[in-house]
Amino acid sequence: MIFIFIVMKNMSKFKITNLLGIFILINILSYPTSIKAQKEIDGIYYRYSDDRKTLEVSCKGQVDNFNLITPSYSGSVCIPEYVVILNVFDEEIKYEIVRIQPHAFAKCEDLKSVKIPKSIHTIANAGTGQILGVFCGSINLESISVDPDNVFYDSRDNCNAIIVTQSNSLLYGCKGTIIPRSIERIADYAFFYSGLKSIKIPGNVKKIGNAAFCFCPSLQIVTIEEGVSEIGSQAFVYCDSLKEIHCNATIPPSIENNTFEFLEDGVEDQRTLYVPEESISLYKNDPNWSNIKNIVAEGTTAIDGVVMDNDNSKVIFYDLSGRTIENPKDGVYLRKQGKKVEKIFIR
Repeated sequence: MIFIFIVMKNMSKFKITNLLGIFILINILSYPTSIKAQKEIDGIYYRYSDDRKTLEVSCKGQVDNFNLITPSYSGSVCIPEYVVILNVFDEEIKYEIVRIQPHAFAKCEDLKSVKIPKSIHTIANAGTGQILGVFCGSINLESISVDPDNVFYDSRDNCNAIIVTQSNSLLYGCKGTIIPRSIERIADYAFFYSGLKSIKIPGNVKKIGNAAFCFCPSLQIVTIEEGVSEIGSQAFVYCDSLKEIHCNATIPPSIENNTFEFLEDGVEDQRTLYVPEESISLYKNDPNWSNIKNIVAEGTTAIDGVVMDNDNSKVIFYDLSGRTIENPKDGVYLRKQGKKVEKIFIR
C-alpha cells in the first residue's frame, strides 16, 4: 500500500507529524503480521514468505541450526494447499503454502508420514551452513508422498521419496524409500540421519552425492548396481551397523578416501565388500576402496577359519580349479560335506 504526501508551506509541523504517524499505522495494519512471526494452524507451523502473500512450512522455533531444533511433529502430517487467516480487520485472507523450510520436519522421531501438496514449489536443500535436511533425524519416517499434480516434485512409483521432476534427482528419502530406476542422481544429504536398514541403488543413478547416507545408524546392507560411476565424500560414514556392501560394478566407481569410514590399524572392520569375482584385484588395488579390508567375490561367505556343522560327513575343500586342498588358508574355496556344496571365503 503506497501513500503520497504533499507538504504545503503553511502546514504546521504538528500536522505533518500526525500525517506521518497515520501513514505508518496504516502500513502496519495492512500487513497480516510481522514477517518473521510464526503461525500454528491445525498442528502445522508456518512462517510468512518474503512476498508477504504466501506461507512456508516450518518447525516450531529455530529453523537454521540443527542443534537448536525443537521436534514439532508426530504421526501423519498432511500439508494443505492453502490456509485462511484473519487479519486485524477480521477479514479472511487466503494464503497459499509454497515452500518447506530447512529442518521443518527434523528430529521428529515419532513422525510416520508426510504428504506434500501440489502448491509446494520450493523445498530447502541440505548441505549449506548448518542445514542438514528437511527430515534429518526423523528416523521412523516411513512414507513421503507428493501430490501427483505437483509440477516441481514427485514421488513416482510410490517410492516414498521426494524427486526433483525436471532433473530426476532424489532430493530426500526416508526409512521406507525404494529408489526408482529412473533416478539419475541422489542429492547431497538425501538420507542423512534416516532410519534406513537397507538400500538398493539402481544402475541408472550416475552419482551418489556427498553425505547422502551419512549417519544412518540402522543401515546394514547397501547394494550398488552396475552403472553407478561416482560416490561422493562421506556418503556412507558413521553408519555403525553397516555390514554388507554389494557393488556389482565391474569397474570400481570413483569414490573419495572418506566415502566409507576409514578405520585405523588395529580396529576390527566388520564390513564386507562383495564385488564381481573378476574385479577383486581392481577393488583391492584401488587406494580408496581398499579402505574396506574385507573384499570378496559376490556369492561367497566370509568366515573366520573353518566351522563344521552338525553333519558328520567328511568335509572336503577344493580350490576354484577343482583340486583338493588339505589345509585351506586365506582365499576362496568350494566346501563339500555330504551332498552340500558351497563357495566360501576363509580369512
